[in-house]
Amino acid sequence: MKITNNIATFLVILLIFGKVQAQEHLAWKLARDKQGVKISYRWLTAPNNTKVREMRAEFHLSAEVPEIVKQFKDSAKYQEWQPGVQECDILLLTENHWDTYVKFHLPWPFISKDLITRTDFLEAENHFTLSIYSTPKARAEHRNVDRIKDLKAEWKFIPVGNGSTKVVYTSITYDEPEFPRMLVDPILQNKLIESIGLLKALVTQ
Repeated sequence: MKITNNIATFLVILLIFGKVQAQEHLAWKLARDKQGVKISYRWLTAPNNTKVREMRAEFHLSAEVPEIVKQFKDSAKYQEWQPGVQECDILLLTENHWDTYVKFHLPWPFISKDLITRTDFLEAENHFTLSIYSTPKARAEHRNVDRIKDLKAEWKFIPVGNGSTKVVYTSITYDEPEFPRMLVDPILQNKLIESIGLLKALVTQ
C-alpha cells in the first residue's frame, strides 16, 4: 500500500505541474465529483498530432488569494499538503517570482525523480494566476535521480466574494502512462482529492 501511495502521490504532482500547449480542444467529461472537487478530462491533439489527455480540477477554498499563494512559497507548508514530496526547497527571487525544487522518492524498481520550476505570480482584471514552468538546468543533476525536464502548469484563482476563492488548474503531460489508465485513474483521483483536502485545511487554520 505504501508503494502504491508513493507512486500515486508522484503522479499527482505531475498532474499539478505538468501542462503543455495543445490544439483541437474537445469537450470536457466529468469523471469525479467528490468532497467539493470536480475532476474532468478531455482529449486534445497536440501540434505534433499526438493525442494527449488534459485534466482539470475545480474546487473552492475558504480563503483569499494571498493566503492560498503562501502555500506555494513556503517549503514546509508545501510539504504539508503534498506529503509524498521527500525534499522541497523554495528560493524567493521577488514576492512574485520564485524557484522550487522538489524530489520524489519512489520505491524500487522505480527511479526517484526531481523537478525544478520557476513560478510567476500574475494579476489580471478578475483573477490571479500562478504560471509554472520547468527549469531543469538550474541545478546539477543527482546520481540515481531522474530529472523531469519539460513541464508547465497554470493555477487560476478567481475571487468570488465573502473571503472565498474558486481554484481551477489544468494539466497535461506528453509522457506515456506507466500503468493502464483504468487502474491508475481512481488512485490518482483519490490522492488528488486528499491533497486538496489538506490544502483546504491549511488555508483555514
